[in-house]
Amino acid sequence: MSEVLVIEGIQIERIEYNGQPVLSLPMVEKLHQRPKGTAKRNFGQNRKKFAEGVDFYELGYEIWSVLVGRISSHQGGDSSHQNSVKKGHKGNMIFLTLRGYMKLATSFTDDLSWKIRDMLVDSYFRLRELLSKAGDIEALKAKAEKADMWQGRYITLLEEHVSIYKHKLTKKPALTTEQLDKIKKMASEGCSYTEIGRAVGRTAGTIHYILKREGIIKKAKKWLRL
Repeated sequence: MSEVLVIEGIQIERIEYNGQPVLSLPMVEKLHQRPKGTAKRNFGQNRKKFAEGVDFYELGYEIWSVLVGRISSHQGGDSSHQNSVKKGHKGNMIFLTLRGYMKLATSFTDDLSWKIRDMLVDSYFRLRELLSKAGDIEALKAKAEKADMWQGRYITLLEEHVSIYKHKLTKKPALTTEQLDKIKKMASEGCSYTEIGRAVGRTAGTIHYILKREGIIKKAKKWLRL
């Protein structure tokens, strides 16, 4: 799927060669709204300052025709190279890398060119990086949401445990005379520590301690049960 960009109202499709975005000289002229041949002339006059394979690639017809043909075949695609295709041009064609474009763009000093240069660097040349970062951001957002969910669940569980232990550690009010009498009565009837505890709001261990303190366990150990 082609990547269509609009730079200052001009639609172009992104070209990649050797794993990096490149611009042809006709594309530079079109975007900077310069007369045909301007970019080619400026490049030719300063060619010694451009390193092949770093600043530019000089591609043969069998390579660039595939790149350009692929783009021109899309409806509404970039028409920068259509003249070359129509006129049967089969010579080599120059494609600039980001570094090469920045060197050539120094020859364009008008306000529009400064704006075009910024837009090309930020979008055309860095598109993959931006898309990658966007994907990373979405992944981080998903991780953050998941982390928040688990963190929220953990905090909820922690609060529940704290609440339980606070309840256990809270000192209960002393037994009333009526409660103590009830404990003794239920013990004499053979009720278990658990049953007695439920009746007066105490644990089985507490009931055992109370009965032992009152001297009832020793007297009734044969019929007391947990």
